[in-house]
Amino acid sequence: MIKLFLVSLLFFILLIAFNLLMDFIVGIPFHISLQNTLNPFWVLGPGELSILVILIMISILIPMINYYKNRTKN
Repeated sequence: MIKLFLVSLLFFILLIAFNLLMDFIVGIPFHISLQNTLNPFWVLGPGELSILVILIMISILIPMINYYKNRTKN
């Protein structure tokens, strides 16, 4: 599970880097490109932000709990 999480995180970082690189190639300044990348998170309402936080917590905490259960079992 941890490997899956790390691979997903690596792909997420690579996709963000690819997006920033493509904006740079087109000629968009870095600060505007970064602002465009982060913009979807700035316009979320409180309900949407809470659901996003809950989903992130679930996707992180469940693998961690399973990892520690398996580690203490062995």
